[in-house]
Amino acid sequence: MRGKHILYLTPDGLTDVLGQSQILPYLCGLAKAGYPITIISWEKKNRFQIQKPAVQSLCDQNKIVWHPLSFIQFPPLVAPLLNLYFMYQRALWVERKDPYQVVHCRSYLTSLVGVALKKRKKKKYLFDMRGFWADERRESNLWPASSFIYARIYQYFKKKERLFLEQADHVITLTNRAATEIRAWRIGTAPITVIPTCADLQHFDANTVAPGQQELRRQLEIPADAFVLLYLGSWGSWYLTEQMLQFYRALKAHTNAIFLVLTPDVTQVPLEPGVKAMEVNRTELPRYINLAQASVFFIQPTFSKMASAATKMGELLAMNVAVVTNKGWGDATEILSKHQAGILLNDFSDTEINLAVEQLLLGKPRTDLRAVAATYFDLEMGINKYQQVYAALTVV
Repeated sequence: MRGKHILYLTPDGLTDVLGQSQILPYLCGLAKAGYPITIISWEKKNRFQIQKPAVQSLCDQNKIVWHPLSFIQFPPLVAPLLNLYFMYQRALWVERKDPYQVVHCRSYLTSLVGVALKKRKKKKYLFDMRGFWADERRESNLWPASSFIYARIYQYFKKKERLFLEQADHVITLTNRAATEIRAWRIGTAPITVIPTCADLQHFDANTVAPGQQELRRQLEIPADAFVLLYLGSWGSWYLTEQMLQFYRALKAHTNAIFLVLTPDVTQVPLEPGVKAMEVNRTELPRYINLAQASVFFIQPTFSKMASAATKMGELLAMNVAVVTNKGWGDATEILSKHQAGILLNDFSDTEINLAVEQLLLGKPRTDLRAVAATYFDLEMGINKYQQVYAALTVV
C-alpha cells in the first residue's frame, strides 16, 4: 500500500559520509515500505562532484526524488540565510508539483523551514532533533559564551528549540537520557520516539568478510602477533584524542600493540610508533574493523552529549569488536553495563586507564556483542520505528 508523501529536509549532504551511513539507508528502507520520499539536501561542492552518480543511482533504484542544493558558505553572515531561503523555495516548488503531507526535518536549521511550512501550508512537522545542537555548539566553543554575537545566536536557537518542540507533531531523539530530559522541560505535547544511530547488520558482519585478512595485515605491516586497537571516525572535536593515545600507550606497555585509526582526518593524527592512520571507504570498513581485537573512543561527557549516540558503537558491536569508552555520554553506560558489553572508564586517570587495559588483556568483555548490537542498533529496527512514526502522522 502506497503511503503518504514525505518531504525530508537535511543540512547534511547525501554525498557526505554521514548522509550515506545515517540518512540514505533509513530513507531507502522507508521508500521500500511504500512511502514516496522527496529529499532536499545541502551538498558540498567537492564531495557532490565525486559522489553524485552513486547517490543518484541509489535514489533512482528506490524511487526517491532528490533535490540537491549547493551549500553556500560565503559570505559567512549571509550564507546561512541564503541556504535556508533556497531550501524553503524548493520546498514550495515541490509542494506545487507533488503535495506532501509530512515535512521531516533533520536537526535545527532545517526546522526553521519546517515550522514555516507547517504554518503556511498546514503540513505535519516531524522534529528529528538528533542532539542538543545549540548546546553542542556552545560547549565545543564554536559559539563561545564570551562572544557577544555568538551568545545572541545561542539564545536565538534556544528560543527556536522551544518553538520547534511546541510546534512538532512528533519528536525524535537519539537517546533515552535525552528523551527524559526533554520531557522534564514540559514543552509541547508531541510524542517522543527514541531512535539511535543504527548499523546495517548485514554490512557489518564478521561472518561475511571476504577472505584475505592475513594479506590485509601484511599490506598494512601489522605483525601476526600484534594486538590491534582500533579507532573509527572523525579525529578530534568531541573525541578526546590525547586520552585515547594515552590508553594506547598504556596498552602498548603491556603487549605488542598497533593503534589502527580509520578516519577522514588522517593528517591530524599524530605520528608516533605503532599508530597507523588511513581513510577507508564504507564498503571496505568491515574488513578493516575485523582486524581489531578492541576499539577505543572517549567522548567529552558534557550536558549536550547526553543526547549523542555514536554511530561507531553499533557498527563495532555488530562486528563483535570490544568497545572501550567512558561514562557520561548518551545511553552508553546503561547499555554497556546492563549487558557487560564493554569496558567503561569513570575518568581518565592513570589508575582507570591501567585498570581498563588489564580488563581488556584478560579478555573482557566476553558477551555476544553482536546480539547487543541487534537489540539496540539494528538498522531494520530503526526503519520500523520511523515507519510507525510516519504511519501515526499520516493517518486520516
